[in-house]
Amino acid sequence: MSNTLMQPPAPSTAKPWLHSYPPGMPSHIDSLPFKSIGELFAHSCEKYAEHPAFTCMDKTLTFRDLDVGFHSELSRLDA
Repeated sequence: MSNTLMQPPAPSTAKPWLHSYPPGMPSHIDSLPFKSIGELFAHSCEKYAEHPAFTCMDKTLTFRDLDVGFHSELSRLDA
């Protein structure tokens, strides 16, 4: 059996989207310091509490609104 099947693809074929990146765009980013999406969400809600998080049909919710709503739903589900 050929050992070629066990070789990883060449870099140009392993990530075919890289050729469409504009000049200066890094091909990879460093890992985020969060262990989960939930941890990232909690951090963002704390850091950007008064900033707009979402706007739809002229209604804007801040990150604090999202956090309060999330915990309200969580406690409702826990009851």
